[in-house]
Amino acid sequence: MASFYGLVLPSTAATDVVKWLLIDQRYPQIPKSKMLGSVFLDRIIGLSTYIFVGLVFILIAKSKGILIPDMVFYAILALVLGFIVFYVFIYFFDIKKAIFRFKIFKRFESVSELVNRENLPQIFKGMLVAIFSEFGWVLQMWFISWYFGANLSIFSILVYIPIISLILILPISIAGFGAREQLFLFFFLPVGGKAEGVLLTSAFSGILGILVSLLGGLVTLTPEFKKNKLKQSF
Repeated sequence: MASFYGLVLPSTAATDVVKWLLIDQRYPQIPKSKMLGSVFLDRIIGLSTYIFVGLVFILIAKSKGILIPDMVFYAILALVLGFIVFYVFIYFFDIKKAIFRFKIFKRFESVSELVNRENLPQIFKGMLVAIFSEFGWVLQMWFISWYFGANLSIFSILVYIPIISLILILPISIAGFGAREQLFLFFFLPVGGKAEGVLLTSAFSGILGILVSLLGGLVTLTPEFKKNKLKQSF
């Protein structure tokens, strides 16, 4: 459902906010800050996994002589180091004492129940699921690019798709259209992609995302959803 509303929002981060609001409506007994922390942690797990995998394949690509712009390499490396610091901080420090003892962060104290050393096994399980999800997504993207003759390798997709997804968090386009096509051309043309095929791959993947998001829109038409909305209005 959040993806459905996200079709008219200029950022995937806005979709996360919608997800938080929808879940909060469904489970009002759970503190809002804890729910927001859960959505934030979900985003962090997904992004950190994609970035880690991206760095691994950048290193493999470099060893095979595939051209990777230095700017991309150092940006990914910096992000990986940032995520490592984040996870090391969680492991060695009590985040509740380190951060949430300050008055300005006190209202978000319930988030510390999610982001702590005890929950690291669950976080790493989430990362494992994200890895399998990413490889499935990459294979789908590669098949689409192969069908449209974009001439993209799995290596290039594994390296650049996480970067493109990260950039699309910025509020630069509605549902990613326009910006995604420009980013596909910017990253994939220098590594041998064919312009027409790259554009078709980007557009078709965007259309698939819309079709999946529309399923969430259908949920809003169900009697159960309308009944819950009516209860909340009272």
